[in-house]
Amino acid sequence: MTRAFLFSTAFVFLSFGLWGLISPVEMVKSFGISLGGADGQTMIRASYGGFLIGEGALFAWCALSQDRLRFGLTSVVLLTLPILSSRLIGMAIDGATSPYHKAYVGIELLGICLALLLLRKER
Repeated sequence: MTRAFLFSTAFVFLSFGLWGLISPVEMVKSFGISLGGADGQTMIRASYGGFLIGEGALFAWCALSQDRLRFGLTSVVLLTLPILSSRLIGMAIDGATSPYHKAYVGIELLGICLALLLLRKER
């Protein structure tokens, strides 16, 4: 179960990371952001593309070894919790109501809760 969760989480992060790397303009357009030029596109490629690809690779790497499963689950929590917290703070401060943000809150919260449950089970 833990391996399947980590591989699934890796797939989600890798997918979004590749989207950010390959098509940064389209990715941020869904959030109502427009990029003014090459510098903005490169920033999205690096931050959304590169970082999310790195997270996905980490989760997949952890899933490949029994010895890294707990580290992988802990990483999911420690890397996703600040994203969720920042999104919720931003929604509260900025009044963001996009269905995308609401969906991501649900996905991020589900991922964190599942990781915590699996961590408890892995003891």
